[in-house]
Amino acid sequence: MMWSKVSLLLLGLILMGQRAIQLEKRYVILSPTESENAAKYVSRWPQETVNGTWALSQSDVDGLESNISHIADIPFPHPAYKGSQIPHPEKYYRQYAGVILNGRKIIYINALCEAAGNDGESYWREKFVFVYDGGKCFWNVRYDPETKIFSLLQVNGLA
Repeated sequence: MMWSKVSLLLLGLILMGQRAIQLEKRYVILSPTESENAAKYVSRWPQETVNGTWALSQSDVDGLESNISHIADIPFPHPAYKGSQIPHPEKYYRQYAGVILNGRKIIYINALCEAAGNDGESYWREKFVFVYDGGKCFWNVRYDPETKIFSLLQVNGLA
């Protein structure tokens, strides 16, 4: 009887710990439906052809995560932030979507600053977040899992 109570207590602590780790994670792999919403956002540029979406695996994301610090090497393209960079991209909350762009698989990264991602809401973990303006609190970039290169950093403008 004593062992079963201890076992239940340990199981409860393990499950609580796993939930805390999950909530602490600053990224999410978007569902297929939300990846389609991200693809619609990407398709707004006429020079790009979105051919669909693809399902990301954890190993795809692990490769991206191991290289995420390289985003800090990309200068902001927005004139208001000339010379600026994202010094710690790992501190942002990130949504990952698999998009087939011009026939190539890319991982589209949609990022929100801590104030937007850590407001007690889990909305960003479930729905693609599209924000106009907002400044450098919101940015997105593409990652090619084949070449392991980030490209086309886009930073929101100021309202």
